[in-house]
Amino acid sequence: LLYGPGYNSFDNNLNFSRKNIYNFGFKWDPTPRVGLIASITNAFGETPSTGHLTIPSGNLPLYSFKLQLNTDYYDLPQRSLNFEEYTLIHRGHTLNTALLPKMGTNQISIDTDNKGNYFGFYGYSFSNLFQLEILNLGTIHNNDLNRDDSFSTLINTFYKNGNFNNRFGGKLVLLSPLKGDPIWLSSRVTLGRDQSSDQGYLFSELINTHKLNSKLFSNINPKLTWNGIKTFSAVGLGLIYELNKKIQLIPEHNLNLSDNKNSNTSFIIRHLSSKNKSIDLYISDALGTQDMAQMLKSKDLRLGLKFNYLF
Repeated sequence: LLYGPGYNSFDNNLNFSRKNIYNFGFKWDPTPRVGLIASITNAFGETPSTGHLTIPSGNLPLYSFKLQLNTDYYDLPQRSLNFEEYTLIHRGHTLNTALLPKMGTNQISIDTDNKGNYFGFYGYSFSNLFQLEILNLGTIHNNDLNRDDSFSTLINTFYKNGNFNNRFGGKLVLLSPLKGDPIWLSSRVTLGRDQSSDQGYLFSELINTHKLNSKLFSNINPKLTWNGIKTFSAVGLGLIYELNKKIQLIPEHNLNLSDNKNSNTSFIIRHLSSKNKSIDLYISDALGTQDMAQMLKSKDLRLGLKFNYLF
């Protein structure tokens, strides 16, 4: 609430006025090591000299999201994963799992296929409940740029020849049987852009992993992307069947809720040389394994290999 003379706002015609400043938000600490802050304000900045001004040329709301990482804090204790649960950390092909490696663990995956697509991932578990995605890279060549459907403009923008998509984000565990909950439920959000077109998009998914019996697990992943061209959503459905301690069979299907013609299916055979190392042999008609590409269909089937490693 402003006092005294002076103005703190002006419009496009340089008409000056006085506006009260508001700040609303919330802070949530799912673990002492991780804090999440979301807020809305009409203040131009957070410093004493700018916090009482509105954004230049307009009194507009500004939205912010902050991630706070506390390196010297202790983490919440939980029981350890058994062998069957631990192997789910390697994730699927186009579907993620809600489980995370324990705090301090590095996760790497490298993926390539017969169409010349390449994907790489590096994540670090800052907490037992939060994984920071530091590198998420991908380039796609089986983009079928001549396709004539509602997604042609989007694909020409993000996956044209010479595309290179880099992304950054994180995954937060909301529910876990390790804490006494009945299921695993995680939220994952990433952002980034294609370096060729300089266009970016936001991707989010809610990951539900459920243990059906000692050998069978299910995954349900609602997904949504905001990209400035065509906002759309999909639901990923998958199973992980542990044939034995060395072999897993993983069928996956992504149902595109905006255009069923872009729904896709993948099948993965996974070999576990140890609980920390695995190799995936897969066949898929998904456009790719990276975020938005999971929700689109490729013209041709792709055969590929994926290497997963935890340390």
